Amino acid sequence: MRKILTQEMYYGAVVSHKREAVTMGGKHTRAVPKEEQVIVEGMHPGIVTKEEFEKVQAGFRKAKKPACGKKPYPLKGKVVCGCCGSSMYHVWNNIRERWHYGYWKCNRAAYFSGMGCVKYLKDEVLEIAVWDAIRGMVELAGDARGRMRILVEKWNGESAVLEKERTELQRALERCRSEKFANVDRFMAGGIEKDDYQKRRVELTERAGALEARILETEEKLKDAERGKNGEILETLDVLDGFSGEKGLTAEMVDALVKKVTVYGKDRFEIEWNFSENVYQFIMGE
Repeated sequence: MRKILTQEMYYGAVVSHKREAVTMGGKHTRAVPKEEQVIVEGMHPGIVTKEEFEKVQAGFRKAKKPACGKKPYPLKGKVVCGCCGSSMYHVWNNIRERWHYGYWKCNRAAYFSGMGCVKYLKDEVLEIAVWDAIRGMVELAGDARGRMRILVEKWNGESAVLEKERTELQRALERCRSEKFANVDRFMAGGIEKDDYQKRRVELTERAGALEARILETEEKLKDAERGKNGEILETLDVLDGFSGEKGLTAEMVDALVKKVTVYGKDRFEIEWNFSENVYQFIMGE
């Protein structure tokens, strides 16, 4: 009866493009989402009006779900098949119209069985694995912040030394440039011979080049120190601290920390984080 009440044909419409090929020229097909189907109304007399039909659909949408209904799945959009690289999708196991549990599967698994794609992985298995990884980092965040404070103090000391070194090098470069101008003036005034002028010019040019290179090197070291003090590690630690009171995996947590989860099998996963491998190793104390 429910199927009859959800068919557009009973108010006079014809629906097409209900299924489409999985691959170009392939034999396998899949259902097309309702919003992408082609519905042409008024093709034949209906046994109910369109208004009556839509009223019934609204009633279905408002119908209360069973007490053990669908739970949100925080890894939505993050799970990838390690075999073919396709996004895995979430499915709810429906037995006698009651939702019991959800699982992940690769869309290609049903059509390309020889590829080794994951056909079935219970969602709670994957969620526990990701939560355990995040919980471990949250627990280590305090120790990592302590080590970070020591490094920041070290970087501050190094920065002061580098700043002083850069200032001295810049002064030496200015003196060198002044000597180059003075050398030209002495030659133009006839105070030195051409050979002595050219020799001195080469010496001053080489010295200026060496000073400029050392200044650039010093400035790069200063940038590294500043990046360390204000960079990715501290930002990631702040994010982890924000989840210190959580008791389980949440969508907010996943969005903040996880780029994707690649599934190679029922007990083999790989998590790609939203931060670099260097940050992960620092937090884990590696």
